[in-house]
Amino acid sequence: MQCLRRIRDEWTQRLRKRFLEKWVHVLNSGKYTSSLLVVAARMAMFHWPDSGVAYRFFIVMAGISATYGCAWDFYMDWGLLQPRSKNVMLRDKLQLSYHSVYFGSMLLNLVLRLTWIGTLIPANHLDDNYPDTGRPPLEPPLEPPLESGPPSGPPSGLPFGPPPLDPKY
Repeated sequence: MQCLRRIRDEWTQRLRKRFLEKWVHVLNSGKYTSSLLVVAARMAMFHWPDSGVAYRFFIVMAGISATYGCAWDFYMDWGLLQPRSKNVMLRDKLQLSYHSVYFGSMLLNLVLRLTWIGTLIPANHLDDNYPDTGRPPLEPPLEPPLESGPPSGPPSGLPFGPPPLDPKY
């Protein structure tokens, strides 16, 4: 909503800007909209668990959201991935002297985005052994005991065990 508000404010001021500067807030709102569509697709998967369309929509939106979000963060928010920079694939002015910190941050951003998407995938979509019901699989049943009935006493060969039961009680 904040991005859309800034669009309205800047259009009313009638500033002369280049194309990207005019549309930067629209494009930024697209990053958040794509994330909301991932959540909406997950909700559709919950409400229509047997729908393959909802699952495909989720996969497509998750891919778009992760790609769009990472690209926006790297290029626009952090100012990285500048091809003509004196620092290879970074920006000209760096706050930190170690380039590995920037590349590690980019990798961490991608890993955290994919982890967030992974938390939205239902467990039954990760395992081919369970039907596509939308519900998590139940645990397998326990195996029946080897012997039926109460134990007959201590194992043979042991000199101790519980005292024998008194038949009067």
